[in-house]
Amino acid sequence: MANISVSAPEIQEVLPKVTPLKDIVVNEGQPAAFRAQVTGKPVPKVSWYREGALIPTSPDFQMSFEGTTASLVLNTTYEEDSGLFTLRAVNSAGQVESTARLTVKSKD
Repeated sequence: MANISVSAPEIQEVLPKVTPLKDIVVNEGQPAAFRAQVTGKPVPKVSWYREGALIPTSPDFQMSFEGTTASLVLNTTYEEDSGLFTLRAVNSAGQVESTARLTVKSKD
């Protein structure tokens, strides 16, 4: 009797890729949105950071990842929102990040 081995197809892991985030300058009270294209295999897990701290889900920061587009939207900005924002994409092949600066100009 022949010995037939059946193996599952190999899943090719692909390191995530993130398009660069762009710096944003807005006047206080205006909305601001960071968007990037994120790809990889398996589909990466996306998280957002402000000044190195994980941004929690809240009404102030709306995060989404649909298809290949990751976005972070601040509906109303305040001067204290200024800083560095980082998008991190992680999968079993590794992690990549893109960082951009949000500058909120005061109304004064």
